[in-house]
Amino acid sequence: MFKKNDRIIWDSGGGYEIGYFEEYCDERHGKKYKDHCTVQLICTENIKGALVPAFQISKYTDEKIKKLTEKYGTEKRFSEVF
Repeated sequence: MFKKNDRIIWDSGGGYEIGYFEEYCDERHGKKYKDHCTVQLICTENIKGALVPAFQISKYTDEKIKKLTEKYGTEKRFSEVF
């Protein structure tokens, strides 16, 4: 289970993004979604409230970043400087 603002990795299968967990969400704008959550993605622009399948997110770890960097050929990390 994730808590609000936990660092996450979203691996969509076609690439990955990093961000923050917001909340588990089974309904949004009157539509039902099973096993989804909202996340804040940190990419080209800051995207809040992105709805993604919960099974596609994992805890942000160096080990997971290394595996995904090898898989997709791109490294995305949170800055430890600022």
